[in-house]
Amino acid sequence: MASTFCPTCGTRRVGAFRYCRSCQFDFDSLDVEPAIAAPIAPPASFEMVAPPAAPAAVTATPRATTSSTEVAASAETGSGAVSTSTTSSRVEIVMLRAIAVIMVIVMIAAFVGVITGTLTVR
Repeated sequence: MASTFCPTCGTRRVGAFRYCRSCQFDFDSLDVEPAIAAPIAPPASFEMVAPPAAPAAVTATPRATTSSTEVAASAETGSGAVSTSTTSSRVEIVMLRAIAVIMVIVMIAAFVGVITGTLTVR
C-alpha cells in the first residue's frame, strides 16, 4: 500500500481495498509505474575512439620448462641446456592420464552392460 489516506478526498483507506469508499479513487493507480519513462538525453558530445590495434602475430618456438632442480643443476654447472627428461616425463604423464581415462570408460561400459543385462558376470 502506497498511502493510508486517499490523495483526492483525504479519507482513511480501509485495509487493502482498491478503491476509496468515499470518492472511488483507485489506490492501485498510485503503485503503477508510468508506462513510458522520460527519454534519456544523449551526451552533448561524442568522443570518437579508434579500436585498439590487433596484436602482431607472435611466432614463438615452444620450449620445455625446467624444474627447479634442473635450474639449480644448470646454475651450478654453468650450462643453459634443458634436459630431455622433462619432455619425456610430460609424455609419460599424458600417457598415464590417457590410460586412466580409458580404464574409466571400460568400467562404466561394463557397469552399464551388467545393469542392462547385455553383459553377464560368471
